[in-house]
Amino acid sequence: TRAGVMLASLHLQRGEAARAVDIMQKLVDGEPQNLTFLNILASALLAAGKQTEARATLERAVEIDPGFLPAQLGLARLDIVGRQLDKARARLQARLQLAPDNVQLLVEMARVDAMGANGALVFSPPGPPRARIGFHASCVMEALFSHTHRETVRLLVLAGAQVRVPD
Repeated sequence: TRAGVMLASLHLQRGEAARAVDIMQKLVDGEPQNLTFLNILASALLAAGKQTEARATLERAVEIDPGFLPAQLGLARLDIVGRQLDKARARLQARLQLAPDNVQLLVEMARVDAMGANGALVFSPPGPPRARIGFHASCVMEALFSHTHRETVRLLVLAGAQVRVPD
């Protein structure tokens, strides 16, 4: 089974998603309760462009163990990509109640908070790109002195979004 996971990972790295799906599906068939196998299968399905099947696989993992964070995060990310921000927010808030300092959850929640209904950033600083980089630096400084983890992550996500602005 370990060799199968490694082989599937190799196929994913090579862009051979269909082969990775085949391998992981066989592993899941042999161990249908294995959450790691289900999570890797979902990743392979996404790489193969099978978003509906990936979602179903992640939902199956959550049915087995509602606390399985990788599946919860995967579902939240699919909700974000599908612009179902309220659904993503609800899923993330439920998990944050159990793990309020989890950085992965905080980053995903900040991403949702920073997006509008159309999936675009709600806030974009005015001015030329160099001014935006200045905004990035001020967000980082503000984040360093922030008093809450969620606010820190929100500011850093906003700052990171601005770094990707082309000059």
